[in-house]
Parts: sequence; structure tokens; C-alpha cells
Amino acid sequence: MPVNDSILSTKASKGTSALRGRVGGSSRPSLILRPYQIKGIQYLRQHNGRGSLIWEMRLGKTITTIRFIKQRKDSKRILIVAPYSALCSWYEDLIQDGSKNIHLIYKIPPKDRTELLFSSEKEIGWFLVNKEAFLYCDYLRLQWDSIIVDETWLANPKAKITKYFLKYTQARYRILLTGTPAPESELQYFTQLHWVNPGVLGKSYWDYRIRNFRPEGMKWRITMKGRHKLARVLVDNCSVLTRKDVGLQKEKIFEKRVIQLLPATLKKYEEAESGIYDGKILKFAGQWWNEMRRLCSGKEKEVELLDLLNGELKNERVIIWCDYVEEVERVAGLLCCAFIHGTTPPLQRDGMRKHFLKKGKYLVAQPQCWKWGTNLAGVDTVIFFSMPQGLMTWQQVCERTAPEFFA
Repeated sequence: MPVNDSILSTKASKGTSALRGRVGGSSRPSLILRPYQIKGIQYLRQHNGRGSLIWEMRLGKTITTIRFIKQRKDSKRILIVAPYSALCSWYEDLIQDGSKNIHLIYKIPPKDRTELLFSSEKEIGWFLVNKEAFLYCDYLRLQWDSIIVDETWLANPKAKITKYFLKYTQARYRILLTGTPAPESELQYFTQLHWVNPGVLGKSYWDYRIRNFRPEGMKWRITMKGRHKLARVLVDNCSVLTRKDVGLQKEKIFEKRVIQLLPATLKKYEEAESGIYDGKILKFAGQWWNEMRRLCSGKEKEVELLDLLNGELKNERVIIWCDYVEEVERVAGLLCCAFIHGTTPPLQRDGMRKHFLKKGKYLVAQPQCWKWGTNLAGVDTVIFFSMPQGLMTWQQVCERTAPEFFA
């Protein structure tokens, strides 16, 4: 997918201020909240804006948080810290909800971010920053009324980013959003809840671990006493919600992820746009298009894919669609799983399908192989590593399953 998204342009133009990265929106909200999202706002009010929305993916944590913050008259400067791929969804929801003064800090070159942030210390609005920015920009040192942390990455007490965030807890409103708060161990709850509400599980991570967990080999297992204590804290301090709770488990929900190309890949992409790839001249438009698509399905997407499968989708059965044969084989090798493309015999495909739906976890396939009459109803989530060519193939593949979709 192209990296130069015109919607996220940081150039000053109509609807954009002279401050690079700041975009204005319409004044009319167009998103109508569902009943459970209204309850989410009420939960944040009851907890004085310091809470955790532990909701399954695509239940609307983003818009719920936006509406709560916009109701706070004392929240003028809002910092949103999230993985790069999630920031585009934040921007789209803010614009659709009529928010103004949106500062796309993550779109600005790293060397300019510190100067921009500190020069705009008195600016109001929404500041969108990628989570890695703390490595070269001390943005938490500034005064923020609200800080929103999206996704689970404050789980390891030894990690630099966790130590950095636990050092700054002065913002009036602190909200944590995640669908998978503890994918590896219940210990991962501590640092996240401690940032939102210091002391809720004790003052020290290590003391909490000794008192509520026991060592088993190389891991720590929670005791029965620790489990009861954690359950009480979660009930009192968090909003926990699944799609089944609100009757959305059968509804197809689509989510788009935007991936930032690495500098080396971006350089090749720009060369391909001009008609040159690896020193060869691309004579036909189809050649340009195919080479540019292949460049957008490299290591950057592989990293995002692994993050999803090891995090939010850890316990789900997933099928990954890839449009090119080399993509199918590369991704299958990365995941050490079975794959299907055009050279796989039809009879073998059906046996692989049955095994996957019965015992498998991941399967990589070309959408053209299964677009007609194939039942994949047992799949939880579908990921389009690269989009199929042709509207009919896309529609047919979507009808084969009834899960959530990533593009």
C-alpha cells in the first residue's frame, strides 16, 4: 500500500494550519455511539478519567475515549501514544467525530519532532505520537491534561518505555486501551494498572510477584489468592468487554492497518513510481503496479503480522491471504505453517482445509484458490497480507468466512 497517504498530508493547505502535522476537522460529530460505548463513558467518569478499557478488538474503544475527553472542559492538551499502524485509525475517528486541532506528530521526521513539540507547548488539541518516539524525544516532560495509551506495550517492568511512562504520572486523565492486556502472564497487568492508578496492585512489581505468584521452572504462576485479588482489582478498576457480551460475535468487522515503509524500501518504491526498479526500466503500467505492490509487502508487514498474531490474535484461528506465490511461501515459512497456492493440487487443498479447521492455528493461501464454494466458517480472523486483484475475488473470499478482517 502506498506510504504517501494524501489524507494524512502534513503540508499547510486548506483545512490545515501552518503548524506542520496539525489538521482541522469539521465541527459536526457524525458517529453515533452504541449503548455499551455510552456505558464506557460513564465508567471513565466514575473513575475520574483514570481507567482501562479492556475491550476486544473493534468494539470502539477509540471513539468512546474521544467522546469522554471532549466532554472534559479541563482537557485541552491530549497526547495519544500508540503503535504507528493504529494512529491512522485515531486520526480518522477524530476527523469523523468533528475534532479540531489534530497534530500528526508521528508524520514529521524524527529530527524535527522535539523542536516542534516544545515550540507548541501552549498549543491545544490532539497530539498523535508513535510509541517509539520516546527514544529521541522527551515528550512526557511537557504538560498534558490527558494521556491515552493504546495497545499493550507497558507490560514489561524492565523495558525502557515502561520505565519512561511510570516516571511521568502527572496528567489529570490517564486512559489505557487494549484488547489483550496480559497475553503471556497475569503479571503483565501490574505495570499497566500502576500507570493508570499507582498503587492499585501495590507499590512494587517485585513485591507483587513474590506475594501473589510462585515460580514454576522459568515462569511465574499466579496463586489462587493472587487470582482472587487480581479479579477484585479488575472488577473495581477496569471496564472489560467482549464482542459476545454486546451481541457482535457474528458481525463482520473490518480494520485497516497502515504500515510505514523503511527508508530503503521507500527509496525503491519511489524509483518504481518513476519507472525504474533494480536498474531496469519498467515499460508497462502493469509492471509498475506489481513491483510497487510487492515492495509494500515486505519486512514491515511481517513485523506487524507477528505483533498481531502474538498479541491481540494469540488465541484465534487465522487465515492469511497473500496475492503472490512468493508472499505465500515467505509468510508460511515465517509462521511455520501450511500454505496453499496455485500449484497445490485441488484434492490436497481440501484435506488441508479440513485439518486447518479442526486442529490448525494459521494457514496462508492465495485467495484465487478458494474463492468459489469453499466453507471456511470456522476461521476467527482473516488477514489480507496483500489484497486480491479484482472485486469479485474479494467479495467471494469475504463470503467464505464470518470473522473479523484486517487489510
